[in-house]
Amino acid sequence: MAISRNPTMWGVIGIEILFWLIGEAIICLFFSDKLFVSVGYSAGILTCIGLIISMMSSLENAVQYDKKRAIFKMRISASLRVVGVLIVAAALYYFQIANILAYVAALWTLKVAVYLQPITYKLLTKNTIKEGR
Repeated sequence: MAISRNPTMWGVIGIEILFWLIGEAIICLFFSDKLFVSVGYSAGILTCIGLIISMMSSLENAVQYDKKRAIFKMRISASLRVVGVLIVAAALYYFQIANILAYVAALWTLKVAVYLQPITYKLLTKNTIKEGR
């Protein structure tokens, strides 16, 4: 599995990293059990980045197949991603490694990042065009 050169994927990963930094700052300022919450949030953000890469890889591979096989492959990869998220969540909860609510909150940042991506893309390309690149 090669990592994509798709700028959309990298844009969403960049937004996730920004959310990671903002989230960690909020955790440091407002939470008493900083390490426990921080580990949960970090695990969630890292899971999101893994999901982004997996989704992009699945999409890029799906175009190589006919419609029926592509749909089958996409369903399998989506199912594996769900199972992976559940396994990570179960491990964090069972071993009490991290705050599971912080993990879930971090998973929601993926949805926000995907919605913000077109806006950030426009802002970044607008500045690039003005600079003449």
